[in-house]
Amino acid sequence: MDKTSATHIDPMSLAERRAFAPARGMSSIQPASRWEDALITGNGTLKAQVFGHPLQEMITFWHERVFVPKWKEPPQAPKIADIIPEVRHLILTGEYQKAALLTIETILERDEFYRERLTLPAGLSFEQLDAKRIPPVPVSIRSSHGHPCYAMRIEQPEAGDIKNYVRTLDFHSGEATVHWEDERGAWQRSLFVSRPAMAVIQRLTPPPGRSLGVRIRLDDQMPRRPAELRFKRDFDTHHLIVTGQYDPAFGNKGYASVTRVVLPDGSAEIAADNTLLIRDASSALLITRIGWYNDLQQSDVDALVEQVDQIVADYDQLLQEHTAIHGEIFDRVSLDVGGGEAHAQSTEELLTEELLHPTIHPALMEKIFDMGRYFMLVECGELPPIWGHVNINVNLQIASGNLGDLPEAMESFFGWIEGYFDDFRANARNVLGCRGIQINVHPDMESGRQYHFSYVWPHEYWTACSGWVYQPFYEHYLVTGDQDFLRNRLIPGLKEIALFYEDFLTETDANGNYIFVPSYSPENCPRNLRTSAVVNSTMDIAVCKEVLTNLCKFCEELGIEAENLPKWKAMLAKLPPYALDEQGTLREWAWPGLEERYDHRHLSHLYGVWPGDEINPDETPELARAAMLANRKRAQENASAHGVMHRALIAARLKDGYLVYHNLKQILDQGYVNLSLMTNHNPYSGYFPDALGSLPALMMEMLVYSRPGVVELLPALPAEFPKGTISGVRCRTWARLDKLTWDVGEKRVEATLSSLKDQELDLIVRRGIAQIAAPEGVVLGALPEQRPGYKIKLLAGKPVTLSIELAE
Repeated sequence: MDKTSATHIDPMSLAERRAFAPARGMSSIQPASRWEDALITGNGTLKAQVFGHPLQEMITFWHERVFVPKWKEPPQAPKIADIIPEVRHLILTGEYQKAALLTIETILERDEFYRERLTLPAGLSFEQLDAKRIPPVPVSIRSSHGHPCYAMRIEQPEAGDIKNYVRTLDFHSGEATVHWEDERGAWQRSLFVSRPAMAVIQRLTPPPGRSLGVRIRLDDQMPRRPAELRFKRDFDTHHLIVTGQYDPAFGNKGYASVTRVVLPDGSAEIAADNTLLIRDASSALLITRIGWYNDLQQSDVDALVEQVDQIVADYDQLLQEHTAIHGEIFDRVSLDVGGGEAHAQSTEELLTEELLHPTIHPALMEKIFDMGRYFMLVECGELPPIWGHVNINVNLQIASGNLGDLPEAMESFFGWIEGYFDDFRANARNVLGCRGIQINVHPDMESGRQYHFSYVWPHEYWTACSGWVYQPFYEHYLVTGDQDFLRNRLIPGLKEIALFYEDFLTETDANGNYIFVPSYSPENCPRNLRTSAVVNSTMDIAVCKEVLTNLCKFCEELGIEAENLPKWKAMLAKLPPYALDEQGTLREWAWPGLEERYDHRHLSHLYGVWPGDEINPDETPELARAAMLANRKRAQENASAHGVMHRALIAARLKDGYLVYHNLKQILDQGYVNLSLMTNHNPYSGYFPDALGSLPALMMEMLVYSRPGVVELLPALPAEFPKGTISGVRCRTWARLDKLTWDVGEKRVEATLSSLKDQELDLIVRRGIAQIAAPEGVVLGALPEQRPGYKIKLLAGKPVTLSIELAE
């Protein structure tokens, strides 16, 4: 890379770039100097990052199951359920800190596993800790984290200055291409990750009439390399084999990679430094497959070689077969807000213009929308993206999956959660003494067991986690109408959560309402306390209400669980009310004496707005106003992208177009977006996809809102986007918005809707409707004045187009 950085590189001109820029994709006019700027491509299981250096390329290869093992067998949640009555008593008598410390001390006292790994600061009492404002250790045991399998480096000799450089990523196919010219002519390297072949496919192409001469190295000098990795190479002229294994104490876990080298002509040899030298070839095809093994043996490597050798050695055929699958999924949804010919501009140019422009660049907005959905296709295989906790990170990363018509990607999330039910039951039983399930804050590649404990952030007491994680299951049913999913997957999960609440909710207040204790609002604590284990967090109440409400509704619709329905409805009737402050703001804790802390990145208490849907301006106007005040008053604390996006998604549900735009502009302007269009956790730092995964969801939510029986058009459209088109959005009422076109200046809106069942809907346009034209029998009549719109009738499988003239 040092040589490349010293070599002069001239970018391809914008005029020439138009022929190279993909119709839906991105381009960059400089190689990546950081891994955050490398182009990503993948099929969910395998992923590659292409840096794009002409003479000293680096490509990192990933497998979703490759991670650093932490133990041979993950620990069970520690058994502390017997102290929960005392914890409750301490909290209810105002001894919050003592209750939190009791939990940690009990775990360390009883469990050798945790005692060996977690310690409190020596010689400090609780009072000293509190006085010094030192949060007691531990915060948690770190979960397993993924890392690249290896880096492939492709080197070739210099021949004068490099010109006409561009690297591109085609979202429709997932193909990453690097193009440049030197004294020998035009060079090109292309790479994609095939879904049907389950392999990374690369093609190296020299200029016409020239031959290929490159050196290929595979090494473990890469970002996030674990120190304990034992890396081994085994090369011949046809196969480049790599294995990686970890500490034998944790078992024989490891991975193997086989790259098949296909040359139509020329020669290949293995050099003394364990590199592959290719000479005088008219092209080269590299086919790579990677496998993860709990007990890696030589027979696994041999089998992998045989599998790779059976893949057809035809780049164009493999790309066509892959694109037929990947492209169909990606093309289901699209957004056009006037980007036009600016799509040929590089991300360097677009991000610079975005900084200097008073409004959002439309081409950048369209690209980041596409990139967010593409990211889910790259990251969702057997596992969903697991970047961080499920208390906000993972849920934002998959936020666009249901609305964005990506059920294949969402299945990875559903299967991951359902696969850990035994662990979730053990969490509930061991920690809180309850039946049912308690999903932990950080399920990972190995387990769903609860081993995250903290004095400051007591995720062990986050009872809302299970319902929060199950909300995407609920949304999936609303957008698909899948009755089998409802009956066999959604309802059984909700029953397990309800069973937990049946055992957990044992305390009541003077009014006979349940008391949620211990209670937790991630990752915030009252301003007057130094711990978060408190009483009646608003999120806990809202999630419990949603779980029980949906469970009752669905069971009544299916005519099942008649014996349990009275019990669940009685539980609903005993839930405590939300609390408002003197300004009418929705409070984060519905309990006296707990002071609000407004400067915080999480907005857990607004769960009822997003992702829940209990609070909305039409059905609960007072609560909607209270939620809007809470959202407007919330400061950003450390400017985490997830906080900015969470605030924007809540604003969209509350029809707050100003706050939607303010936060969207901040994300695109202030260092959250890299040259790869991948995003950061904080401005200019912390490569993390919270913003990327949720940006398409935000853009869809500002253009169409839906709930059962309701579709609202342009609910939170910022004035800066007066016209555009969006297609293919799934609605949470068993319907799809096939196409929406709007032009506010011309007062025109046209919408085509398709329904999965015969149904009547409230079609709302909050700006007001002067006239509406639709096929006969579709428009049934005007809605009440406070809800500007019309009642419409849709028949299953019959698209309906409505032409609307806006009133303003």
